[in-house]
Amino acid sequence: MSYNPAHRFKPGRLFITCIDAENIRGRADNNEDTLTPHLLFTGIDLPIQQSRIGKRKGYSVAFGKEVVSFDIANPEQLLVDGDISLIVQLRDGLKGLIAQCNASITEVLLTSGVETARSLSVLTPGDTSTNSTVNLAFAFVEANPGLLKLDLSTFKNCVENSSK
Repeated sequence: MSYNPAHRFKPGRLFITCIDAENIRGRADNNEDTLTPHLLFTGIDLPIQQSRIGKRKGYSVAFGKEVVSFDIANPEQLLVDGDISLIVQLRDGLKGLIAQCNASITEVLLTSGVETARSLSVLTPGDTSTNSTVNLAFAFVEANPGLLKLDLSTFKNCVENSSK
């Protein structure tokens, strides 16, 4: 989705629910049981966030609906060519990158409070097509700035007056 200047981005928190990955091949060797797959997320001016290691069963990986989040203070700074995208990588602790894709999150940031499930095709380095997918759910919650009022008082040398 390309950004329409009529829409206004607001600061808030992006939540990503890591569901599973399907049809994931092992990389480099045939000993697939040694893989320790996890998801890594990053983007322009965003810190790296990663999931815990998923449970592998055959060619699938379950992530137990773990949630990772990003605080996004100024969404307009993340725009590149009218879009905000997130890099999603499936990685292994020993072998590194298994597969990756770019996911547009522009629409998610413009629809606060709505969870959007997506099945993303991920490519193994060197491949041009794939049937490997990562299933995620995205949600964005706008920040609600509020007012905090504190009354601070300092008392020095207070002496009780007991004469009446």
